[in-house]
Amino acid sequence: MTPLFRATAVSFVLAAAGGALPAAAQDLPTEVVAPPSPLADELGQQVRILADDPRNLEALLTAGNLSVRLNDPVAALAFYSRAAEEAPDDPRVPAGRGSALVLLGKPGEALGLFNQAEEAGLPVSAFAADRGFAYDLLGAPALAQRDYRVALEGPHDDETVRRYALSLGITGDVDEAMAQLDPLLRRSDRAAWRARAFVQAMNGDVAGAERIADNMMPANMGGALAPYFRRLQTMSAADRAFAVHFGELSPTPARIADAELAPPLPQTAPAAAPPVQLAQAQQSPQATQSPRSDRRANRERQREAAARREREATEAAERERQAALAAQREREAEETARREREAAAAARREREAALAAQRERDAAEAARREASATRPAAQPAPAPVRSSALDDIVGNITIPASELGVAPMPGGDRPAPEPEPETTEPEASAPVEAQPAAARPDPAAEHPARHWVQVAGGADASALPFTWKRLVRQAPDLFEGRQAWTTPLRFTNRLLAGPFDSSGDAQAFVNALAAEDIDAFAWTSEAGQEITRLTIK
Repeated sequence: MTPLFRATAVSFVLAAAGGALPAAAQDLPTEVVAPPSPLADELGQQVRILADDPRNLEALLTAGNLSVRLNDPVAALAFYSRAAEEAPDDPRVPAGRGSALVLLGKPGEALGLFNQAEEAGLPVSAFAADRGFAYDLLGAPALAQRDYRVALEGPHDDETVRRYALSLGITGDVDEAMAQLDPLLRRSDRAAWRARAFVQAMNGDVAGAERIADNMMPANMGGALAPYFRRLQTMSAADRAFAVHFGELSPTPARIADAELAPPLPQTAPAAAPPVQLAQAQQSPQATQSPRSDRRANRERQREAAARREREATEAAERERQAALAAQREREAEETARREREAAAAARREREAALAAQRERDAAEAARREASATRPAAQPAPAPVRSSALDDIVGNITIPASELGVAPMPGGDRPAPEPEPETTEPEASAPVEAQPAAARPDPAAEHPARHWVQVAGGADASALPFTWKRLVRQAPDLFEGRQAWTTPLRFTNRLLAGPFDSSGDAQAFVNALAAEDIDAFAWTSEAGQEITRLTIK
């Protein structure tokens, strides 16, 4: 089933919406019990086959198709990706991928895959229901209805009937839409009641849509949804389709980008004008036609009016799409210019800060060298010098033995001390030449100026590898083959990708990252600034 209102609160509420019963039914169902789905059992069987034979092509394709029908497009894409490895030329693979992408709200990309499958020879009936859905989401309900009719010529599918009825409601063919829904309404199909409420709201019967919501939902939700129902009347065909199938009430950047991927749509043939009849003096047609003929003529007029409204809606939707694309491109250009200005300003500030820091370091080094050059060398402390006259006086002083309290030594007076030998100054040795210090490597040669792209930063250097791996997961194609680098910046650390051959290459990488919603800016390292390779485990 189409994932109606997957992303909004209204989606959850309307998922249970029902409506006023047709004339043939008198009571609203009080409880709807989902019947057991054999699709899940069949998918389980295919998964068991793949567990024994992972390369079984038919099992992979069947599992992908069942996942689409169970509204699990992510699982379906995984199965089709494995099938593409086994049979890259099998047209069922692009057709299946297209069906999954439509459920993800990407009709433009899906339509290209459907065309690829058709060109490879796959019958249109194999994917007509999903291609019709893509046409509806691109604002081409006439093409969508043509494909729905092709799909309904094969095995009956309730979801295709509901899509067809909603498409008829988009173009204003209310009677035909109700005729398609009537068998499902008689079976109390809740999704069919929801589709009927949308058809009525899109064609001005807001009160009827409110009654359906009030009867099938608690707390009088019809009144709460009245503004939403009224807004459906003013939307273009594409906006109506996205509103009733996905709950998106206005175009998003992702939707606009996907619309650019759509191939040119085939032209729809205008409705044939009724033949001109000559005036005849005959009996009035009203008098000769039966009630059945009147109803047939009325339906024909409704179809012609619906075709006219469809052409007008398609033209208006195309004009809106082109205007939205132009506005989006203008916004992207302005955003790119703004980011380039901010990146240039940031790079300029960083260069100025680096130059200021270098000037401070140079000034401090010069001051240190000047101080060491002017400081006087330390002189050794002078040895005490004794006067020769003082030595003679001290040497001639004698103290009587009686004063010392000792007997005089035999042998008379003390002999005079022998003169001290004269000391000669040592010869000055030849100065030893200082050996030159080992040459230090030139930092500028070891770390030249290079071009980088800063993708992140942080004070915790140990967290940078995790940041790099997160960015790789976000944009694997852009980071494939890229190496992570880092360098300190005051109290934080840069996380860099590169180096790049030129600043232009770096800026091109910045622009590519911006398309993936990754903020980055180009940066050029100074000569001599050390950039360290970051180890990513």
